[in-house]
Amino acid sequence: MVSWGSNRLDIFGLGTNRSMYHKAWLGDEWQANWENLGGTFDSPPSVVAWGPNRLDIFGLGTDRSMYHKAWMGSVWQANWENLGGVFTSAPNVVAWGSNRLDTFGLGTDYAMYHKAWMGSAWQANWENLGGVFSSPLESGAIGPQKLLIIAPDDFMSALQPLVQHKIQSGMSTTAVSISSLTPFFQGVDDPETIKNAIQYAYENLSTQYVMLIGNAHRFPVRYMFMHGLSVGYSGDPNAAIPADGDYIPSDLYYANLYHHTGIPWEKGPFDNWDANGNGLYNEGTWGDPDPFTLTNPDHVDGLPDVAVGRVPADNIQDVTAYVNKVIAYELPQGRSLSFTFVADQLYGSAVQLTTGVVTGSGLMGSISSGQASYLLIENTGNPPPGWINASPADVANSAKLSTWVSYVGHGSPHAWGYDSVFGEANVAETAEGSVLPVVFAAGCSTGEFVSDHPWNAEYVDVAGIRHNFGPYPGAKPGVDGPVIKDAISGQLWGVNCSGCNPLPLISPKPNVYDYDRGADLCFAYPWLIANAPGGGIAYFGEVGVAEDPMGAELEKYLLAAYVTASSPILGDLYLKAQQQYWGKHQTLQPNQDYHSVPRFYLGWMVFFGDPSLRLPPLQ
Repeated sequence: MVSWGSNRLDIFGLGTNRSMYHKAWLGDEWQANWENLGGTFDSPPSVVAWGPNRLDIFGLGTDRSMYHKAWMGSVWQANWENLGGVFTSAPNVVAWGSNRLDTFGLGTDYAMYHKAWMGSAWQANWENLGGVFSSPLESGAIGPQKLLIIAPDDFMSALQPLVQHKIQSGMSTTAVSISSLTPFFQGVDDPETIKNAIQYAYENLSTQYVMLIGNAHRFPVRYMFMHGLSVGYSGDPNAAIPADGDYIPSDLYYANLYHHTGIPWEKGPFDNWDANGNGLYNEGTWGDPDPFTLTNPDHVDGLPDVAVGRVPADNIQDVTAYVNKVIAYELPQGRSLSFTFVADQLYGSAVQLTTGVVTGSGLMGSISSGQASYLLIENTGNPPPGWINASPADVANSAKLSTWVSYVGHGSPHAWGYDSVFGEANVAETAEGSVLPVVFAAGCSTGEFVSDHPWNAEYVDVAGIRHNFGPYPGAKPGVDGPVIKDAISGQLWGVNCSGCNPLPLISPKPNVYDYDRGADLCFAYPWLIANAPGGGIAYFGEVGVAEDPMGAELEKYLLAAYVTASSPILGDLYLKAQQQYWGKHQTLQPNQDYHSVPRFYLGWMVFFGDPSLRLPPLQ
């Protein structure tokens, strides 16, 4: 608001369409209607009057440049004037005399920039006044920021169309680079810095959804540590090789912001997952009968506070492909509602578990029987009633016409099925689809975006050194000789053998940034990125080996939340499902798989995609 004379007021604001609006107090009454001055803005306006009957308005456009329009006594300047620059804060302007304007804003480096109107022309270039100002999370933000996007620097430009789409469609959004957070938020490494920023956004900006952009090479990974988890001897696979434990990737780290107390829970202090300060996060001991207290030295409860999704992008082209899919998915259009349920006959209880998902969620009360397909893979006999035997091509054809695809059965990092019958080539058959399903896979390793370490794959440690540990050929427990070999360095670990390091193996800690594995990408990648504009819109899968009942239970809660939501947002549904699962698993029940402990399993299951994604309602 500004006044250019006695008994005169001019007020400005952004409408729901992000255009600039104006209304004036004319001395004895308000102007009848709000005047639309046009433009599309990402910041609140800044306005000044340097003399009677003169107004100058400034705002940031959707390209983050500064724009200006003037009231020149009897008429508005015809078009918004682009003053250039790229800014992270709303503009500020002042007039210290007639026909003089000075405007200021924060650049992408958070330094202060200045440009002046000098009576007849604008100063040619923006003047860098230096300094480092404000948090990148708040720069240019208008009120709460429901969606926080965090990405490597070189992905930021490719994300701008998504930010603009989200804002213009009513989802307040801010995107920040990983490097921009480090001057403002502390942490022992990038994951902790990012988690501190997420906590700040949650508390100060009402952030509900966090989208992590990048695969394990581009966006850092926090690993939880499981003592006593190892692999078998090559000569006796049922006996575990002596090793200190296993590092398991877990994006739950970014969602579980606090220590919580009670049920219903209350938030306590920030949780860095390393209460004992030994550099091992969310520690557990495999097979311990009381993983909630006895072997939980970091006091992690695993309850998520925000909905977190990871987009497994490797490069700018990947980011653009997924951004375009989300924008297309969220555009108003009539979407048919259909569900495909896939079960693996070679996983004994797959049909039973899938039936439990459908009946337990109440889904069939919201859709007709004709909107659900039940496909059985790896089956040569007669299928159960209501099911049909399906080839991988049948699964792909049904998936590309479905709103939701559910899978229960065996899995691997790049396929579904005991014999990996449905793989990346089959997902490619959905490339022409336009429905773009949410895909949920309750199957071992179906969401493995980086391996657990030190076993199973080559990895790089915190010092940048690569390792590839494995059982020494023919090694048996209790027999002298080499037991473990690092195939890269050639080092050996064993018992009473020349040149061997002593057992147990103390595994070098993995780097939070994986090395570039090129085309060796996770099974979420062909669903979300490689087959754009088709494939799927979101994907859920497990990072390692786990029994399927936990995944089926989590999907049941997820679909139940979908059934009752009038304006469903995928992150809301998933967070509700995670919290419901958490509440149901506060003790380890008899015959329950050790993976089921919430602080473990809710990290084992990974959400790939946009947590702020707006789904078609079932109601």
